[in-house]
Amino acid sequence: MAVNKYYEIVGVFHSIVDLNQAVDELFYHGVNQSYLSALANKNTIEQKLGKHYSKVKHLSDNENTPRVAFQAEENIALAEGAVIGILIYIGVLITGGVIIIKGGNFYHALRVSVVAAVTATIIGVLMARIISRHHKRYLDYQFKKGDCYCGYN
Repeated sequence: MAVNKYYEIVGVFHSIVDLNQAVDELFYHGVNQSYLSALANKNTIEQKLGKHYSKVKHLSDNENTPRVAFQAEENIALAEGAVIGILIYIGVLITGGVIIIKGGNFYHALRVSVVAAVTATIIGVLMARIISRHHKRYLDYQFKKGDCYCGYN
């Protein structure tokens, strides 16, 4: 009978730069991102464990500590690009399609679609900035608490 061995590696980081460098090294050596996790937010941890902890180091050793999937900077950039692209696609498709269906000519539909694309791009960029700021605030909050935990299993 084969026995599955289970290993967990825990890292406690004191800066975002150190965290990103460690994660990049793991990716470089073939570690799949789905194996990485980070501590859940403070409210989730307090709901599950109560306020009976003092440092991240204590949480990382507790198997009941809630964790979330680790999000690399590249994933945040992909999400930003997806938001912008989807808004452009929907804006152009709807405006151009409505004009063509209503009997408008191709050039009029094209002009209105370009305006819709520019508008959707501006809205998409603003939404992408919100995503980026949220991720940055989350990481900053984790580090202000003292440390940031990243686990590999």
